[in-house]
Amino acid sequence: MTNGKLAALHSSSLEAIGEARVICRDIRALLEEMQSKLNEMYFPAPLPPPLPPKPASPDPTSSTPATPVVPLAPSHTAAVRLQAAARGLLARRRVQSLRREKHD
Repeated sequence: MTNGKLAALHSSSLEAIGEARVICRDIRALLEEMQSKLNEMYFPAPLPPPLPPKPASPDPTSSTPATPVVPLAPSHTAAVRLQAAARGLLARRRVQSLRREKHD
């Protein structure tokens, strides 16, 4: 094997190791976020007492009463954020894969 081929192999190996480290870091971050979301879902903070409903100011142009806004449950918002984080990780991997294909 020539020195040029060895240098190219070494360079591509270092690049692959760097990419693997980035993927591991991303996976570690995703796992930490997932653990945090699971903790929020299964061990939620105590909910504050409900606020008394505010009287809605009537809209003179509307014949229907105002609909009160109901906040989402903490477990639901945690699940939504977890799904968004997973989609972000998958999108990043897809971009890295496309860049590798373009590079090769």
